[in-house]
This record gives sequence, C-alpha cells and structure tokens, in this order.
Amino acid sequence: MMKKKVVYSIIIIMLVFTSCTIGGSFYMLNFSLTPNAKILSKDADSYPFMYRNYPFLRPWVDSLRQADALKDTFIINPQGIQLHAFYVAAPAPTNKTAVIVHGYTDNAIRMFMIGYLYNRDLGYNILLPDLQHQGESEGRAIQMGWKDNLWRQHSNGGTWHLHGRCHHNDGIGRKAKALCEMFCRRLRLHKRMG
Repeated sequence: MMKKKVVYSIIIIMLVFTSCTIGGSFYMLNFSLTPNAKILSKDADSYPFMYRNYPFLRPWVDSLRQADALKDTFIINPQGIQLHAFYVAAPAPTNKTAVIVHGYTDNAIRMFMIGYLYNRDLGYNILLPDLQHQGESEGRAIQMGWKDNLWRQHSNGGTWHLHGRCHHNDGIGRKAKALCEMFCRRLRLHKRMG
C-alpha cells in the first residue's frame, strides 16, 4: 500500500512538472516572439530616441529626405509577407553595399548611426531592413534570424547586387552575421556559376 502511494505521488509530481514545463515553454515562446508592446513603444520613439542620442543624425536624415535619397522599399517575401527596408545610395557611385541589420525588438531606424558611418564616412550604399514583425515589416512573429535570410533586395523592379567580400563584426549581432554569411554563400555561388 505504501509503495503504491509513493509510485502515484511520483507520477503526479512528474505530470505536474511536465505540464508546467510545457505551459511555461509556450508562454515564453509567445513572450519572446511577439513582444508587441515593446516593439510598438520603440517604433513610436525611434526618431526622437536616435536624434536625442546621436545629434549628428538629424541633419543627415533631413538632407537625405530633401534630396529624396532615403528610399522606403517594400517587398513581398516567398510566404507573402510584406517586408520593409531603407536604402540610401552612396554619395559617389560604388559597387559596395553594407547590409545593416537591427537587433531584437528594434527597427531599421535604430541602426541609422551605423548607416551614417558606412554611407557618409566610408562611401557605401546602405540597406537597412526591418526584419519580420518589426518596424514597418509585417509578420505574425519575430523569426530570431533563421528565416530572415529569405530577405531579397528588390527596388522598383530592379535588383541590388552585392559585390566584394562580406565582413561582419560579431559584436553587432547574430542576425547580421547570419545574413552576411548567407550573402557570402550567394556571392560565391554566383561567381562559380559565372
């Protein structure tokens, strides 16, 4: 009799533990992949935040807008989700393009300080995508980098080709590294195919 109580107690404890683990996992997935309040708050405050913390950005962004050089680009990915990016051509024609990717719950605007350096100081074209479910891009949830490599560069019916080597700084983030590695693989494949 005592042995049965111990076995039943262990089974009940295991069922409760398993239920809590499964329930907690679903809660954490939902909390991590759809942090809507945090995203909306950051989206609403992006320009004021950037201008407050990086005062050199306001004149740069204003001059880009005046010259109609800050291009809002929208594409539809293979799953039918609309994705957004900002594109700025280099001050002088070049085949160098920097793809600058934001982090978790951020948006492309919050990477303008890096874009400024690449565009103004280094003379690169810059592409700043809003990843899925962030910024002006659609989607049901954040993809945590693994599906973001589906991002295609289309603008006004044309294609942006990335030339040269990919460089990345591990300190900028996992998504940036994953996208850069994907572009490098495509460049190698494109070069092999002629």
